[in-house]
Amino acid sequence: MKSKLSVFIAFVLLFAILSLLLSCGRTAKLNTGNDKSLLDTTGFKRDLFILSSDSMEGRMPGTRGGKRAADYIANRFRQYGLIPCSADQGYFQKVNIESFQPDYTTAKISITGKNFEEKIIPYNEMILISRDEKPSVDVEGDLVFVGYGTVAPEYEWDDYKNVDVSDKIVVCLFNHPDFRSPDYTAGQTTYYGKFDCKAETAFRKGAKGILFIFQEDLFPYDHWQNVISNFSFGDYAPSSKIPMVSYITESAFDRIMANEKMNLSQLIEKADSKDFHPFPLSMKIHASFKQKIKKYSTHNVIGYVRGTKRPDEAFIYMAHYDHLGVMRPVQGDSIYNGAIDNASGTAGIISLAKYFSVHPPERSVVFLATTAEELSFQGVFHYLAHPLIPLEKTIAGVNIDMMDFLGSTDSINLSQLQYTDAYNAVKSVTDEMNIGLNASGIDKMYLNFRLESYPFALHDILMLNLVFKDIGNHHDAVSDNQLEMIKSMGGLNYHTPFDEIKPWFRYDGILQELELAKNIGLFYSNKGKKPIFRDNNPYEPAKTMWISKH
Repeated sequence: MKSKLSVFIAFVLLFAILSLLLSCGRTAKLNTGNDKSLLDTTGFKRDLFILSSDSMEGRMPGTRGGKRAADYIANRFRQYGLIPCSADQGYFQKVNIESFQPDYTTAKISITGKNFEEKIIPYNEMILISRDEKPSVDVEGDLVFVGYGTVAPEYEWDDYKNVDVSDKIVVCLFNHPDFRSPDYTAGQTTYYGKFDCKAETAFRKGAKGILFIFQEDLFPYDHWQNVISNFSFGDYAPSSKIPMVSYITESAFDRIMANEKMNLSQLIEKADSKDFHPFPLSMKIHASFKQKIKKYSTHNVIGYVRGTKRPDEAFIYMAHYDHLGVMRPVQGDSIYNGAIDNASGTAGIISLAKYFSVHPPERSVVFLATTAEELSFQGVFHYLAHPLIPLEKTIAGVNIDMMDFLGSTDSINLSQLQYTDAYNAVKSVTDEMNIGLNASGIDKMYLNFRLESYPFALHDILMLNLVFKDIGNHHDAVSDNQLEMIKSMGGLNYHTPFDEIKPWFRYDGILQELELAKNIGLFYSNKGKKPIFRDNNPYEPAKTMWISKH
C-alpha cells in the first residue's frame, strides 16, 4: 500500500489533470450536430481511471476514499447540469450504517461433545458475526442439524417439521435441496438457499444462532471472508435479527463430526430426503470474542434529468460505486481498487448522464450511484424507502454492474428480463442494433439475488442487468487462446486488490453496452409501458418474507 502522503499527492494531481481536461473538453467533441450520440470512451476512461485509482482507497463506505468517490460523482453530475435530488443535501442521500466487526485476535471458539473438545481456528476455519450491541460477546448453545434449513411451502418442503429449536443454534448446509416438485427446475437456485432467508427462518423458529457449513462448490471461502469482515446493517435492508450468524469450513466441520463417527457426506444424504427430520448433534458450541461496533453514514449520489412531458414518471440508471476499501494485503497490495467492480458501471452511468443532459426525454431520467452494495445493498434499500420519484411511477431501469472489457459481442444477456412481459419490447431495441438478446437459462449462482436489481424486483420494478459476471470459454471479440491468457493473469480478479485497469482492456464492448443502455432508456423514458412481473417469479418468497413484514 502506498504511503498516505503519496496517495494524497496522487489524488491532488489526478484532480488537477481532471480539471484541465474538463475545461478543455467542454467545447470539444460534444457531437451535438448530426451525430446521434454523445457517447464515447474518452470520458469513460477518465472516470474509470480516477474512480479505480489508489487515491480512492477502494471506495469503502464511511471512509475517506468512499467520500472522495461520492464527491467525484456528484461533481460530474453537476458538470452535466443534472438536477440534485435534494434542496438541502444536493446530490447526496444519507444512508445510515451499523457495522459489526469481530476481533478475531481475541476470539476463542470450541465445539464439545460427550467425549471430545475441538478448538476452531477463528477466521481461518470459522467466521462469525453477532448482532448483540456489546463490546464482548459470549455465546453458547446446543447444536441441532436442520438439513438445508429450508421451509418452502410451494415445493412442499419443510426441514424443521415443527421441531422446537428454541434457544438452540441450528446447523445447516449451503444452498437448498433439489426440490421434488414439478414446479421446480433442477439446478435453479431460489431465495430459499440464501443466507438471509435461512437466518430469518431460524430466527422465527426461536433459534438464537445459525451455523452454516461453508461448501466451497458455490463460493470461495476467502472471498466470503472479505464480505463478512465488514458485515453491516442499515435502516431498511431485510436482514435477520438472529443474535449470531457463523460459517464453518467443510474441513473443520468434518474434523468435528469424525468424533461422532460421522461426516458431511452422510449429513447431506439425510438432508436430501423430503422426509428429513431435524436432530440434535449432541454437541455444544462456545464462542467468545470482542467486537467493534461502528455507526456511521455514507451517501447515495443522485441526480436527474427532468422529463419534458411526464416529469413525475421516471426511468433509472443505476450502478454501485462502493468497493471493499483497504483490507488484508495480498502480495503486498491492500487496496481493493474495484476497477471492473464497479468503477466501470459508475463511469458508465456518468457517460449516460452526459447524453441525457443534452437529450431529455418525455419522462424523467434518474442517475443513481448507490453506496454499500457490498454491504448487503444498504444504499439501494434506503433509496427504495425514500425514492426520488414514487415507486409506482418508476417505469423501469438499467443496472450496470461490471462492464465487458473483452470487446463487442453478437448477443447480450439482460438478466431479470425473463421474469417479465417485456421481452418483445426490449428485443425490438436490440434488433435495431443487430444484437441478439439472451434472456433465459438457469441461474445456478444466485445471481437473481446478488445484483441490485433484486431489491427493485421486490417492488415490482424491472431493472435490466448489464453485468460481466465471468470470463467464459468463448467471446466473440477475442480468440480462445487470448481468453486463456487473460484467465491465467487472474481474469476479473473479483474482490481482490488486483481488480485494476489491465493492459488487455478493450473499449468497443463498453461503447456497445452504453449504446444499448441508452437505447433501452430512450424507449422506456418516452413511450414504453411499465413491465409486469409474471406470477411465480423467483422474488415472490422474499417479498412474502420481508415486504409484507415491514
